[in-house]
Amino acid sequence: MLCCMRAIAVLTLACLAPLGASAQTCTASFESARGVLGKTGTLAWRETTMSDGKPLTLDFEERQGLLFIRFMKAGEGLWAEGIARLCTAGTELHVRLLPEDLAFGPAAGWFIRTAMGRGATFHLTMKGDGRLHVATQGWSGEFARDPR
Repeated sequence: MLCCMRAIAVLTLACLAPLGASAQTCTASFESARGVLGKTGTLAWRETTMSDGKPLTLDFEERQGLLFIRFMKAGEGLWAEGIARLCTAGTELHVRLLPEDLAFGPAAGWFIRTAMGRGATFHLTMKGDGRLHVATQGWSGEFARDPR
């Protein structure tokens, strides 16, 4: 009986998946992620659409062979950082941070801590002008290559 219930659950989820959805692959390996992110020409980005005059910087780094992401707020310090999983599905890029791999800094206010406290997914979209659009639930911004 339990076996049949599992099979029904799997089939139900398969039917609920969008038609034509491409298989998603994820990696936390820096080398694998660099192969995808390296196509952008940089692993460091600076926000250009902030309304407070204090841009976020977004850095992808290697830590013990893993992909590590760090958001820093100008003049305020660390916003959030952690081990990231880069997921691709067709041309879509997503960066996932699991709650156990995510740390907040002093620049992260109550809203950010609450919204991202159970983990976060950032959607990355390369723009034709060399900019990067980063979006997550309740926030999005445009980033330009950081020359540092």
